[in-house]
Amino acid sequence: MRIVCNFNIGEFSIWPGTILNIIIFIVASIFLYLIAKEIFENPYYALLVCFISGFSLAIIETVMYVRMYELLVLNILMLIYWHIRKNEKKELTYKDIVPLYLMVVVRIFNTLLLFNNCGNIIYNAYDKIFKTKRI
Repeated sequence: MRIVCNFNIGEFSIWPGTILNIIIFIVASIFLYLIAKEIFENPYYALLVCFISGFSLAIIETVMYVRMYELLVLNILMLIYWHIRKNEKKELTYKDIVPLYLMVVVRIFNTLLLFNNCGNIIYNAYDKIFKTKRI
């Protein structure tokens, strides 16, 4: 997100972050379709699930806020799909573990950004409450 938003250095534009969220939403919708198709075993029900979730207020707000929430949704859906696909196997190989490892690494980076933002919010609140002078 930060890399995409740095394309407009010196000016504020919401479009790079929104376009990135729309792309992530499309990929997340594909994973939602695959999960629903595995659960219902009917492609029409899977499309109905994607249609209902795609026009819900929660998803629209998740896409429009230029934050990491849509990436978090995508990561969770990828993890659910991985578990559904690997639940059928009795034995896992290294090829099966690599996508899980990549999903965990992406999730850690997403969480670190969340902790960083929370730390900034706490510091700014402390600064405003106690009016400390910066050195």
